[in-house]
Amino acid sequence: MKKTKNIFELLYMIKKHPGAFLGSPSIISMNFFLLGICYASELFEANYMINEFNNFQKWLKVKYNDTSHWCSFLHKKYGDSEKAFDIFFIELSNFLKENGIEEPHIE
Repeated sequence: MKKTKNIFELLYMIKKHPGAFLGSPSIISMNFFLLGICYASELFEANYMINEFNNFQKWLKVKYNDTSHWCSFLHKKYGDSEKAFDIFFIELSNFLKENGIEEPHIE
């Protein structure tokens, strides 16, 4: 597996191969995985575009008019962890386009 340049590239790798990272496409499993990545990024003082990911989380809260954690409100709104997982990536794509961030292309 190749090294990733930033968290968005990692997310697109997860989208393409959720089983390799999470076991199955689950918004809850992805949330815990991302919490670990963010913690490790701070621990090792790696940039990894965590601030941009935090901006995505804020953007989701505004779009859905919900102040709870993104994982919670997506799971609650769509009632299914796998459906919420799919919606997360649709919203991520929208966020990247709106903010002029190139979508990663994973082979």
